[in-house]
Amino acid sequence: MGEVGEMALAAIDKRSYARLLARVLPQTITTDDENERMIADMEKLDTRGRPLTPEEERLTLLMGLLIRQFEESRYSLGHAEPLAGIARSDGVARAAAARPAASVWVQ
Repeated sequence: MGEVGEMALAAIDKRSYARLLARVLPQTITTDDENERMIADMEKLDTRGRPLTPEEERLTLLMGLLIRQFEESRYSLGHAEPLAGIARSDGVARAAAARPAASVWVQ
């Protein structure tokens, strides 16, 4: 582990993180119901109206990885571009799909 990784790990209170892990019990997601539960748990952390603690941030990173892994394996886009199939009447999605990826987010 590099110096930055060691500093980030040192900033985490292990007891607090262990309590969060015990409450959420993150694990490999295998069903849509488990995925929905993980998303709901992640949203609860994100909508508390205060900044996340370092332990909560670490947990949301783990949860995000688990969600992404499940959704990419379950709902594969293949070779399609994410916005390619979306067509809204105002043309916003079509215009966004036509732009390079970096310009979609920087406006």
